[in-house]
Amino acid sequence: MILPSEKLQSLDHISTAEVEADLLDAQRELSGYELEKQGIELGGVNSTNRVRHYFLQGKIYKGREFIDELNQVLNYRKSTAAK
Repeated sequence: MILPSEKLQSLDHISTAEVEADLLDAQRELSGYELEKQGIELGGVNSTNRVRHYFLQGKIYKGREFIDELNQVLNYRKSTAAK
């Protein structure tokens, strides 16, 4: 989802260093979810782990969305700092 410039501006109270740290944490967390999902898939999705697999898919989707938003914040700040 592309964040409108008003939303990007409203996040100016959060330091760039904090956004960068959150981005690294989110990427690590996402990697863990992806590894866990791969482990389930390698063992075969069945009735006992199906719900866990679906939850991980949702966490991965939302995690990617969050990472994209953090990158948008950083790119917005870089573009406005260059002006």
